Amino acid sequence: MLTVPAPIKALDRAIADLYWEYAGGHHEKHRLIVPSLAELAEWHQRIERRQHQVNEAALPPFWHRHFTGLLDSLAVQLELDQARPHSFIYRLTRALEHLTLVDDRSAKERASLVEAKLERSHQLLGEVRLRLTDRSQLTRREAIAAVRILKWNVREVRATLASYGTQLMQQQLTNLRIACDWFIQALGDLGPPAKEAPLDYPSLLSKGYQLDWNEILSWYLDEWRCVREKLAKLAASVDPWRSFPAVWDQAFPSYDSPESLVAAMEACLVRARHHASAWVHLPPGERCTVDLMSATAKRSFTWATYDGTGDPLTGQVMLNADRLSRLNQGWLQVLAVHYGYPGLHAHRVKTAASRLPYTFRCGHLAAEVLVKGMAQRSERLMQSSVAPKAYAALVQYRRLVSITGIGVEHFLSSGKNDWQEIKDVYREQMGFDESASQAQARSHLMRPGREMCHYCGLRELEQLQAKLGWDDARFTEECLGWGFVSMNTLGDLLFMSEEERAQVRNFVT
Repeated sequence: MLTVPAPIKALDRAIADLYWEYAGGHHEKHRLIVPSLAELAEWHQRIERRQHQVNEAALPPFWHRHFTGLLDSLAVQLELDQARPHSFIYRLTRALEHLTLVDDRSAKERASLVEAKLERSHQLLGEVRLRLTDRSQLTRREAIAAVRILKWNVREVRATLASYGTQLMQQQLTNLRIACDWFIQALGDLGPPAKEAPLDYPSLLSKGYQLDWNEILSWYLDEWRCVREKLAKLAASVDPWRSFPAVWDQAFPSYDSPESLVAAMEACLVRARHHASAWVHLPPGERCTVDLMSATAKRSFTWATYDGTGDPLTGQVMLNADRLSRLNQGWLQVLAVHYGYPGLHAHRVKTAASRLPYTFRCGHLAAEVLVKGMAQRSERLMQSSVAPKAYAALVQYRRLVSITGIGVEHFLSSGKNDWQEIKDVYREQMGFDESASQAQARSHLMRPGREMCHYCGLRELEQLQAKLGWDDARFTEECLGWGFVSMNTLGDLLFMSEEERAQVRNFVT
């Protein structure tokens, strides 16, 4: 078998390490990115230097395109974080939360990592405050919300790691809570808020997500109408007198406590794993657990979310217990497929057990299109394993929510960031309640472009499968078997010869 040249392997590892250092991967949990002007400028320079190395290396077209796409995506992520400096606060909160609640390393190890993470936390808050000088009132309000959640999270960390944390760590946590109070008070000294310039959506989507904004605008409205009409027919076939959400609320049993919700989700994951065996081969030893969502996650995730643990073959689906009255059996079946099998968890553990390139393991922006598209495709793929018509209507409703997100992004691309108008779209058109519509609006504002990935990814996957002419089983196994890559990289891979693909599959020896 031909092997991959050493210069390509060296660049692959160097680029992946750069991404993981910025994103805070499993082996980088001790690092904290502080958004000072000097540090941000250094990050831009580091990305540019890596791109220069890629350009100078005379790489084969596939590798040049793949490496450049990842570096472009990382550069856009850096720009988005600069525009929303409170994202650095959320990153600290999520890291502390993960180390406290999800990471399966020993308590002493986790306490040590928390201590390292907190070393520059005061500097982080100070620099975020400075970056908010020329930001809008909406951005400043989100920063205050981020700090309040951080303060609450610090209290949880202190209680959880009390018996293992050093005296230094305990003092750091106390000081950080005091700094959070200072941050909120100090924002009043920044002067009047500024009007923020709208994002350059064509560039954001092209470089960040490898999506063509003008091409999306050419089809999304007609397709939105088709999706909505199909949903109306499906829902009417179940009950012509009820609204969309009421159809599945009536058709599926609900749960009366968070504990019963978790138990039901565990059962749904077992069933989903059994049925998914027709589409995907899972590595031995993998498992997917269930827990309740944290306060931080509830701000941006309406129904559920998924996260990995320290064990590469173990993942966790987290449910939003605030949605208890709506998270009925139908919703859990959809979520078990989307987040579990053959969705996000199956994809993650197959990647972890593989010998793929390191840059195929980076969850950069462009990889979101494939990952979220596959998860949504899984909902329809598994439809035959669930009997009620209401499930088909619920899957179609999920597709409508996804394509509606494109319309919201179109609204935002014009420079309008009216919080209330975004909430109204989800409350009035999708039947979301107030807290769910708030979470969905916040997701749009915090992660521009991300809500488009579900539908655009699903659409591109369907088109790619049609071009290849593969059946569902072969196409699903291939899509789940190539890690966290862009749709461009996936397409290039699937049209390679088997010998070329074998080199990539056995990249890491």
